[in-house]
Amino acid sequence: MADVEIFILALTEILSRKRETLVDQWFSQAVATYPDESARFLKRKKDQFHNPVGHTLALETDALFTELLGDMDQQKIQASLDRIVRIRAIQDFCPSLALGFIASLKAIIWRELGDQIRQQGLAEEMRGLEGRLDQVLLMAFDVFMAVRQRIYEMKAEEVKRLYYQVIRKADILCPIPQQEEPDLPSGK
Repeated sequence: MADVEIFILALTEILSRKRETLVDQWFSQAVATYPDESARFLKRKKDQFHNPVGHTLALETDALFTELLGDMDQQKIQASLDRIVRIRAIQDFCPSLALGFIASLKAIIWRELGDQIRQQGLAEEMRGLEGRLDQVLLMAFDVFMAVRQRIYEMKAEEVKRLYYQVIRKADILCPIPQQEEPDLPSGK
């Protein structure tokens, strides 16, 4: 048991030493999914007020990295994913593009530290870390789908309201038994 803890500690130590580089490249992968001009802006300004999207991506990728190396606190991971994925779900991204940057951390780590991981015999521990990252990706997919579902529900409700208002104004409204009228905004 102690040997396994030493190996995991060794992998965590290696990743912690390169933390800034790894997180910065991970952030860059997320930003790379945007059009060129937007990506340049998101990278350049990480100020919370001038660039809330870039700020959120930078802050939350760092928080996710911390959890991947640490306790994997589900609430903290969920909170970080919620902040990132809500932004990406309302934008015009397909799920694979919106969430693919999460899995890209595997390739970033192997590219930056692969030789060292192999030399120190930490490949098995790296597979454990990759499994954690897969869990995070699945959690992100759940968040993405919940946000998208809510968006579609809101759009459907808006169409119902507009349709009802048109029929009502045209004075061709006929009540259908056991069917409720859609909620209308107050004052209309």
